[in-house]
Amino acid sequence: MPRSLLIFLMLLLASINFAPLLAQNQPKPGSPSPQSAPTQQHDAKPSDVASPDAILAAAYDVISGPAAQEREWDRMRSLFYPGAQLIRTAVNNEGRLSANFLTPQEYIDRAGSYF
Repeated sequence: MPRSLLIFLMLLLASINFAPLLAQNQPKPGSPSPQSAPTQQHDAKPSDVASPDAILAAAYDVISGPAAQEREWDRMRSLFYPGAQLIRTAVNNEGRLSANFLTPQEYIDRAGSYF
């Protein structure tokens, strides 16, 4: 597995919504989101967030599939805690790794037309 993909997967897993496992740390309903812009909270399927492996499998299930197949973006959004960021690593022009930070919505906006 390429190193940049492994790093991406580790960072993806680190930013995924573990709230069902840590329910006491959930914000109370109606409390403001830590993000500056308001976002709609999506309830995750219990089976999608039953374990770290289940969360990763759900993320892969959303982004995988035939070209032109509509993705379940609400399901993707449900896997992340409010304020989460994805970190994409790539080799820059100088040959060094660089990081690009994306919210789950920014990832969806960029990837949606690609899929």
